[in-house]
Amino acid sequence: KDRILIDENENIYLKTTPTNLKSWDRNGNLRWESTIYSVGDFTQPVLRGDHLYFGEFFGLYKLDCATGKELTPIVELPSSPSYSSSPLIDDSGTIYVTTGGIVSAVRDDSLIWTKSLGLGTSFESYAALSISKNLYLATWSSTSTNIKHLFKLSDHH
Repeated sequence: KDRILIDENENIYLKTTPTNLKSWDRNGNLRWESTIYSVGDFTQPVLRGDHLYFGEFFGLYKLDCATGKELTPIVELPSSPSYSSSPLIDDSGTIYVTTGGIVSAVRDDSLIWTKSLGLGTSFESYAALSISKNLYLATWSSTSTNIKHLFKLSDHH
């Protein structure tokens, strides 16, 4: 479930517990450790440039890769009583994050659109981009592990 992220300088980033992130250099020396309540149980950070991004119930957060310091939420996301998915970043730098039945797109630290999927509360949702640039969202409720809904957003909004 947890994944290791490695930047262009071969620094390593890993969420070691639901609320703890660590970074090591290429020689295995601990660079920093950060305890962040917002990371959440199901959210995995994603790496782009000098920052790690992660979604949580109410926002999209950015963490400085050099220091491990959490920056303020870059955008407030529509609140939903469910878990957030890990953000997804496309080639243009647009970040997609779902909170329950809502998907939001963020670029240059600004919210550019949100779309309700009309589901009400959902437990988990995951996003994926296809090679043809279609955004797919799969979501399911807490009562089932089967995919309950699959959405395709070809124009991304």
